[in-house]
Amino acid sequence: MCSEWPAERWFGSDTLLIVDLITNCHADLAATESPLALGVSAARLRELKAGRAAAHHGLLAFNCDEHSILMSETGAPIWPKGYCGSISHNQKHVCALISRTDAYVSVGVDLDDPRPIGAAAMTYVASRSEVQLAGLTIGASGDELDRVVFCIKEAAFKCFSSVLGHTNFQLRDTRLLLEKSSASLVVRLHQARFGTKETGTLSAAVHIFEINDAKIVFVLLPSGTHRECLIF
Repeated sequence: MCSEWPAERWFGSDTLLIVDLITNCHADLAATESPLALGVSAARLRELKAGRAAAHHGLLAFNCDEHSILMSETGAPIWPKGYCGSISHNQKHVCALISRTDAYVSVGVDLDDPRPIGAAAMTYVASRSEVQLAGLTIGASGDELDRVVFCIKEAAFKCFSSVLGHTNFQLRDTRLLLEKSSASLVVRLHQARFGTKETGTLSAAVHIFEINDAKIVFVLLPSGTHRECLIF
């Protein structure tokens, strides 16, 4: 376990996870990122600054010369060429997951939030069979299990929407399954609409990781798979 913040974890040589306390992130946005602050609340600006600070830290670790991270029309971060990434925050922590695109075409990350989701809200997130499968696989139950499943679906939403270029699907449209060969969880999206076209199956591996008191869920979509999965 790490005892200091920010915490770094490399997964191979191509993927880096940065986790920090939001209270540690005081840096201003880069000059090119300053338009992101227009018209946002003080709380949202705090989140934006913290997320970009974690992302800048990660890009520096890759020796990336371009550190500015703008925002797409869907609200997703726009990463420098050759990189993909995802940002998440809760009331205490912020994290950024960054990868080289020659390894992963897209990634998604979500931080666990200790607040309960509730049974009614979970009906929009996952089926009971998906929740039960996750519980058996990761050994969690109750509110903790619901939160992890939500994090998986949210991370997958970020990952897949980046590839598809839109957010015209719901969390429950993704499907949580067990990969029998590795006995690990994967999350898939079937036949999502892309304009007037359809995709085949996008499938991303699920990872659950803890640093200090932060629990992070992330998904990775290997490069090349989206070219095989997208049917035009």
